[in-house]
Amino acid sequence: MKTRLAQLLNIYPGEEKKTYLLLVLHFTFYLGLMWGDSARETLFLLTWGSDYLPRMFIINAIVAVAVGVLYTSFADRISNERLLLAFNWGMIFWLASVWLLLRFAGQPNSLVYPFFYVFYGMFRDLSTMHILNYINDFYNVRSAKRALPLMLAGGTAGGMVAGFSTSLLSRGIGLPNVPLAWITCLLIVVGFIYLIRAIFPLNLEAGATSTQSSNLANIKEGFNFVKESGLLRWLALATFAMVLLMNVLIFQTSRLFEQIYAGDREGLFQFYGWFGGVTNIIGLITQSLVLSRLITYFGVGSMSIFFPTITLLTVGAMTASANFMTATFGRAGYTVVKQVFRNPIDAMLYNSLPFQVKNRAKGFVNGFIVPLGTLAAGLLLMGLSVRNITLLSILGIIVAVVYVLSAIRIKAEYSQSLAKLLAEDNMIVFQLNADYGQMDLDKNQILNLVDDLLLNVYICKIRCHVLPTETPSMLLLRDSWQEEAQIMIDRIFWLISALCGTKQADDIRRTLKSNQPLMVMNAVETLETVTSPQIAGLIAPLFNENANLIELGQTKLALSVPSLKEILNWTPDSGGGMEVQYPDWLKAVTNYAMQTNSGLFDLKELSTIKKVIFLRDVPFFARLSIQQLRALADISELTTFQKDESILVEGERGIAMYVIMEGEVSIETQTKSSRGQVSVTRLATLGPREYLGEMSVFEEDEAYSASAIAIKYCELLLIRKPLLISLVKQQPDFALNLLREFSHRLRQANALIVQRTKAKPKQVLDLYDQL
Repeated sequence: MKTRLAQLLNIYPGEEKKTYLLLVLHFTFYLGLMWGDSARETLFLLTWGSDYLPRMFIINAIVAVAVGVLYTSFADRISNERLLLAFNWGMIFWLASVWLLLRFAGQPNSLVYPFFYVFYGMFRDLSTMHILNYINDFYNVRSAKRALPLMLAGGTAGGMVAGFSTSLLSRGIGLPNVPLAWITCLLIVVGFIYLIRAIFPLNLEAGATSTQSSNLANIKEGFNFVKESGLLRWLALATFAMVLLMNVLIFQTSRLFEQIYAGDREGLFQFYGWFGGVTNIIGLITQSLVLSRLITYFGVGSMSIFFPTITLLTVGAMTASANFMTATFGRAGYTVVKQVFRNPIDAMLYNSLPFQVKNRAKGFVNGFIVPLGTLAAGLLLMGLSVRNITLLSILGIIVAVVYVLSAIRIKAEYSQSLAKLLAEDNMIVFQLNADYGQMDLDKNQILNLVDDLLLNVYICKIRCHVLPTETPSMLLLRDSWQEEAQIMIDRIFWLISALCGTKQADDIRRTLKSNQPLMVMNAVETLETVTSPQIAGLIAPLFNENANLIELGQTKLALSVPSLKEILNWTPDSGGGMEVQYPDWLKAVTNYAMQTNSGLFDLKELSTIKKVIFLRDVPFFARLSIQQLRALADISELTTFQKDESILVEGERGIAMYVIMEGEVSIETQTKSSRGQVSVTRLATLGPREYLGEMSVFEEDEAYSASAIAIKYCELLLIRKPLLISLVKQQPDFALNLLREFSHRLRQANALIVQRTKAKPKQVLDLYDQL
């Protein structure tokens, strides 16, 4: 039973007790936090009222900046465990003071209510972030990727239980005593921290590292990155608009609930609780079952427009008819919809930036833009909320439209940023830094990471051997596993470079590819001295085409060979007792392969996967990696043309190339005779998987040399000029492929000229030469 539960929850053998303790800790923490959220909002609204919310927003913004600077200075010097204990004890003493004030000085105009409201926001923002840092200390890099989603689910479960238990809590102890219930949860959390310390002791100085730059310097550097990047500028604007709109929605919905539940504190408290419980269930289901499929189908860029559009509709609904239904819809917008759709998409947008740029830019946005948006909302509401609700609604609509337009611009900038990251070959470096930080690891930690990566490399290689290649989807899945293995090999040598230097690591890798056995032996011997004989014995065969990797995986790593069914069903134990960490792309491709094992797919419903399958069969892109094809697929646009409609016009400037998915296209050129008659010459007829417009986009301001007309209804993929230019400049294989294709086109043109040129007898040609 325990083993089945561990497999169900994706827990490694030996980690069960630790994971269950941390899961209960996280659940209990969120249980109290969500009780407190409903209580502080209810008490503030029905005592001070929504008219004072703008002042709270302004105070929140000021406190956020001050506490953020203070937290950063301590976070670099104190371990995560000690800082979490400090947070919990601080919250316990603060809640005790809140309870005493509510009990003995709880008049409607008492300062306890804004005291409760403001400091709740501060403790919530910092503690929810820091508790995940604490949990992360108990797992290595690979295990953390499995544990953190489970912990997030535990927090969501805590929110659900808190929501559905508010009615019982209200009847049992009363609303003013909710801080005592929260204190009880925090004391349980503190007890679990001490219990976990006794069973699984940590190095308490692990988090105590000195920083080389101040928080102010980091924010300044982040500002410079934002100023120089188009994507970051629009993300900063969108974040500012989003924060402002969320605070306006909080104000508008709170005012309506205040009116609806006037004098009924228990009723409002119970409504907030049930609302939180239901929305947490919906959010958990959506995030776990729906979101990844939507991202796979529409792409990150398109999905970034979803939440701004929902926000615009929400603001519009509140403006058109302010009632209980629209207020509920508005509260859902700034709680569950934002959490499910905006936050993960926002993180993915930042992932199109190099690691250092991303971190500094996010620090600037979170540390400056977010408080600025809150401050602007408070000032705006103070100036307009009471005097002119209509003007406030109009301004809300305007800001919501700006938010949507910013998101549309972000979609385009994201494509260009992704292309730039791809062209500059930063993708692997980003992944390495994201996984291993700044390499502040000792030799044993590095070798442990190399061991983990080698295990997964062999699992990937074995799966490539099992997967068939009869259908496009299976072939893509196999090649995706092969590419995943190559990425992990890159990571291995990046880690090894920390032990012996980049040059020696590159020399070892290059020599392992040699055809001379003596040189390979020397490289293996060097690798043994840098790492260990066991690791060297597993790395060297990866560069030997004749090595039996399956046998090595079975004998040295105790791996079993999974069946095709086990691979497609993602069985946890299909890796010989060690679970494979599926990246989202491999999960999506595996799902697709299961559904389309016949190899047939509908191009009218394009997803990123279908675009990749299609593009890799186009000769123009034959040499690109799957990762590069994914970047192309994300920015390619489906466009259609009716019969006889012009696709390219001779003489117009080239801005994009097209790949034909369905239909036929005539490539034509026009000539005008001396009498003014226009004649059309058809140069070629192109069909599916052929392409057009590729020559003009590689020359500055060069016009199309011929026109392209749809012979019948056509569906084409449009790929714009900037990405193609960046790939040609930075990818040698891509440039070489272009030369081959251009040469092939030139030979075709020469053959056409010969065919259409009337042949002459050799005697006539000789006479012409003599003359």
